Amino acid sequence: MRDSRHPVHIRDNQTQNRRSLALIVGRFWFRFRTASCCRKARFSRAAKGLETLFHLIWSPVYPWDDGWELVAPEQTRSAARCRPLDDGPGSSHAQALIEIHSHHSMPANFSSTDDQDETGFRLYGVIGRLSDAPEIRLRVGVYGYHWEIPASWALELPEGLRDCNEIGEASEK
Repeated sequence: MRDSRHPVHIRDNQTQNRRSLALIVGRFWFRFRTASCCRKARFSRAAKGLETLFHLIWSPVYPWDDGWELVAPEQTRSAARCRPLDDGPGSSHAQALIEIHSHHSMPANFSSTDDQDETGFRLYGVIGRLSDAPEIRLRVGVYGYHWEIPASWALELPEGLRDCNEIGEASEK
């Protein structure tokens, strides 16, 4: 009996993954509240040298910002890692299409710790140099494989936030 349910379970997961990909691709272009994210990170424990985690969740029933919600989940923080306390099925971690964390005063570069932690299927971002010259780096994560992309491909960035993967006009020709 278990064997007969196993293929259905796999098929359901594959269907869910396709729906997730369609949702991510279809809903990329939104007004991203990077300014709010940077401001919150600046004035949170990140200002004291601790990383801070943010989730961006899209829901058709969320009435503001075209359905996007920025969530700062309850989390454990250190100078080198931040992790949500709840990563269960109903958590913001499970629902997030985009996950961004701060590197406080350090540059916005993905670390080997980030590579170990970011093994899901979503966009991952890191913001850094929050106190002087804020910057962002974004990548697509597919179950442990990562490809960096310009943040401007998926996010509308506010003035003063530098996209570390920005492609100049000269390189596009």
